[in-house]
Amino acid sequence: MPLYENIILSEWLDSAGPIPNQNDFGVSTGDLDAIHAWKDFGGLTRSEAFVKFSSNPDFFQEDFMFMGQLAFVFYFPVVERYIFQSNIQDDEDEIEAMWILSHCINNHFQHDSDRQVMHLRERTQTLVRHVRDNIASFCKAPTEQKRIDEAWHELEETLKKCV
Repeated sequence: MPLYENIILSEWLDSAGPIPNQNDFGVSTGDLDAIHAWKDFGGLTRSEAFVKFSSNPDFFQEDFMFMGQLAFVFYFPVVERYIFQSNIQDDEDEIEAMWILSHCINNHFQHDSDRQVMHLRERTQTLVRHVRDNIASFCKAPTEQKRIDEAWHELEETLKKCV
């Protein structure tokens, strides 16, 4: 059940904003996770990042948690498009990615002291609603549905506090 109307097409043009640099990823802090995220996604356009992420979401998902705020803001459409367009058929890796991605997004909203991600709040709320309203399309097992739903509910609660 892809929701293409939620995808902002202008964000997918190769000329859409400057590609984040190493500092935007937080590499200068020496954070090994930020360095790993840079090695995986540094220098990629959103389209290139989407193809890479979609090829192995279970492997690349945590990069979105540990990249710096500016890099996360730039690559947020990758996560958004993946979720809106995903057609997960009980693939264990992709189910895990759906759980982890909620935590990745939540992490950025919880640590947004510079308010760099706040403009993504409404889009994230739409994403939360989509996942929670269509949980059965992401996995069939009731225990996994519950676990994924709880993670997205937690993100929803964080968003309520961000005003």
